[in-house]
Amino acid sequence: MAGQLAGKAVLITGAARGIGRAAAELFASEGAIVFATDVNQPAEPFLDPNIRFSVMDVASEADWRDIVQTIKDRHGGVDVLVNNAGIGGSQLALADENLGDWNRVLDTNLTGVFLGMREVLPGMRTNK
Repeated sequence: MAGQLAGKAVLITGAARGIGRAAAELFASEGAIVFATDVNQPAEPFLDPNIRFSVMDVASEADWRDIVQTIKDRHGGVDVLVNNAGIGGSQLALADENLGDWNRVLDTNLTGVFLGMREVLPGMRTNK
């Protein structure tokens, strides 16, 4: 399929539903090969054959290495990264929040974004 993103390899986190899923479908409609990831399986499978879904935890360095290596092996590298994954946490009052839940929010919303950028940047620089 021809489109503005024809042949580009796109990695989208948090793509099982909502904005991430919509982005995956839009990028694929423009010809991209989309690697959609999420910590959860999507409720409905992706119908577009250019969307490849895999389970991934953005807070995991190993998961980032694995998905980026897979994309590199199949398509030469990641052309576009959409760091969409994010969680809201427990929504408890600050005095009632526990450290484990707080750290999970930071790991997903901050560390996950950092790990993603760090993992794809060398290849993006090489491929310009």
